[in-house]
Amino acid sequence: MLFYKEYSRVVKKNLRPGNQVNLVDILVDLQFLDRFEVGDPESELCLLISKFIDNFMVYSKSGEYTGESEDIIKNLFKVLCAIMDFKLH
Repeated sequence: MLFYKEYSRVVKKNLRPGNQVNLVDILVDLQFLDRFEVGDPESELCLLISKFIDNFMVYSKSGEYTGESEDIIKNLFKVLCAIMDFKLH
């Protein structure tokens, strides 16, 4: 339950102008990705992210996903729980 609260807080915190949430921002704030690696323009991870940044949007209130964005957010939570070996009830 504690991770769910933190996840929800991070998703709300990372709401960008245009009412969008980016996957990379969530993963950095939850410490699944290293903030310095993501921000280092010399790293392969940073180059990959900058190349495909538009494809990393996981939530949008502006209608891009119309009904699917909540499923994406819920499924991302489940995937992160599985990575950490948390049991969902």
